[in-house]
Amino acid sequence: VDNSQSISFKEFLKYYEIAENASFIRRLFLSFQVKENTSKVILNSNGKAVITKVDINDEDLLLYFQDFVLGLWNYLVMTKGQVILKAFELYDDDQSNSLDISELKEMVFDIWGKNASIEHSRINYIIKNLDPDGSGDCDMHEWLAACKKNPILTKPIVNAQRILREKCFGLIFWIDQQKKDVAQQQAKIKAGKS
Repeated sequence: VDNSQSISFKEFLKYYEIAENASFIRRLFLSFQVKENTSKVILNSNGKAVITKVDINDEDLLLYFQDFVLGLWNYLVMTKGQVILKAFELYDDDQSNSLDISELKEMVFDIWGKNASIEHSRINYIIKNLDPDGSGDCDMHEWLAACKKNPILTKPIVNAQRILREKCFGLIFWIDQQKKDVAQQQAKIKAGKS
């Protein structure tokens, strides 16, 4: 609308009328970036280069329009299984293929908001269920098992996909696109095995 060739997080929220789970939706919006620019390299006290996250306020959070469209398309054609994996990736800030306690707490707060205070037994119960072996983190296998046992963990990402699908061409369009995407992936796999 403003011919800026970009979309801000606020424009995104307003246009798609998304009101709940704003912290989660912010992470999803950021994941649409083709090139990650929410981190910077700094030198620590030993002179070693360290990557740190840059805190961007919502007013400054912009995506190039083409990045937004590509990211949105890729998200809206995902299967439920892919969406569950995406939720895990959104919180794996250090890309360690596991969610540590701080990443798990962020996720719980984003899902339950004010109802998940540190003192509240819910957060401890949830983290215990996400980390049944007590290792201090939740790996992909634990995540998938927890989502199967507690589908509410996937509620924000599944609801966001549904809302965005409804507002962008409708559910039927995206289910058809998803089927085509799955068929293409299966054809590639089959061709690779031949």
